[in-house]
Amino acid sequence: MSGALRWGLKAAWFDVARCRQIWVTVGIWLVLSVGFGVGMTYALYRSAAGDPNADPALVDGLRHTFLLGEFDATAGGLMPFWGAGIALALGASVVGSQYGKRTVTLIYAAGPPRVAVLGGQLLALVGVLVVAATGALGVNALGVTAVSLVQGWPVTAPPLGATAISWAAGVLTAVAYGLVGAALAVATRSEMRALGLGLVWLLGVETVLIKVCESLGWDWLGQLTLGGAASNLAVARGAYPWWPNSLTDQVSAAQGAGAAVVLAVWATLAAASALWLIRTRDI
Repeated sequence: MSGALRWGLKAAWFDVARCRQIWVTVGIWLVLSVGFGVGMTYALYRSAAGDPNADPALVDGLRHTFLLGEFDATAGGLMPFWGAGIALALGASVVGSQYGKRTVTLIYAAGPPRVAVLGGQLLALVGVLVVAATGALGVNALGVTAVSLVQGWPVTAPPLGATAISWAAGVLTAVAYGLVGAALAVATRSEMRALGLGLVWLLGVETVLIKVCESLGWDWLGQLTLGGAASNLAVARGAYPWWPNSLTDQVSAAQGAGAAVVLAVWATLAAASALWLIRTRDI
């Protein structure tokens, strides 16, 4: 790591550590993750278990979500639903907050290379996302354990290797979304515009695009989108066994590996685009 980049990383970490907004967002991520990932799923299980007309496969699939020994599969589905949008918001916040404070011009005009400053921010962002994604998995593991103890279900350790792979898949998904948010912040020179555009794409345009591709028989094109790749990677890890007509058996391990490559490409292109923009255009 060059001296300039090391300086940029230290400066970025200093800003991140002082920014209450970023850590409040991480806290919201943890609360939503355990609230929806555990709380809502448990409420759905209790409702289905008490309904004599409920599909037994649905009830059994929901129960398996709370078996700690199968947490490697549960962990795989946490990121696309509960973490993707927040990861994008963190990317927009870590990089775009300087635009909102009107300090970005002073920073870049002061002398440090622009690429080093932004590179340090991107590395700091990756660090925040790793911490947040790991924390989300941790609180969900605690929630799953608590439900298992209340229900009297067996509490056994999940397979370490498979859980590590699911953790890596979740971190990759978070980093891809976070770097896209950062690239949008640089492109729009605004934290809020980046967040708005990202969420419109994530919640609206991308969903419609995937559905249109499916209706035209172009499933491969939908799988190249950020959301399509993230969902395929989660399903390949065994996520959502309770979902009606579960897709788990329809996404092979090879397709999951391909989805991971697509996410890595998205992350690389987002970081490269941000660095190219900050280097070539006016402050």
